[in-house]
Amino acid sequence: EHLLGWMRRELMPRISREFQVRQDAAGTAIGGSSMGGLAALYAHFRRPDLYGAALCMSPSLWFADGKIFDYVAARPKPRSSRIYIDAGAREGHRGQMLGDAERLVLHLRARGYDDIDLGWCPDPHGRHCEPDWRKRAPSALEFLFSGERGADRDQSREDEDRSADRAA
Repeated sequence: EHLLGWMRRELMPRISREFQVRQDAAGTAIGGSSMGGLAALYAHFRRPDLYGAALCMSPSLWFADGKIFDYVAARPKPRSSRIYIDAGAREGHRGQMLGDAERLVLHLRARGYDDIDLGWCPDPHGRHCEPDWRKRAPSALEFLFSGERGADRDQSREDEDRSADRAA
């Protein structure tokens, strides 16, 4: 709560002063990876009036015994809501992070999220590290802000990168 308050009082006004950015929730996303991905998901459902989109890369959904699942289930779907979620099969113990992310995606789909509202990018080779998140970030941002499906393109780009690496 302290971090969200600081972001609302200090960070967001500064960004607005220094950059030409949209002021509405639909044009504002919050994101992160690992614990930051978990925090972004929480912030989106806690303050949908500020954050209309969430970028959740390899979110640590296991933290606090998975209480985020109950929290999200108890909150109404925000009026403006786009969520990007990804996870890799090589993250956590025996791919636990991928399984947790799939569980979240299934829950969101059951609540009415479709391919326009929810970007899901399971990475069969993904690890819990910045280089893997960096590969997925461009299409994640494109999905959140363009209104197009970005996750499928992201997997295609990753497959192309691996093919190029093998050819080199």
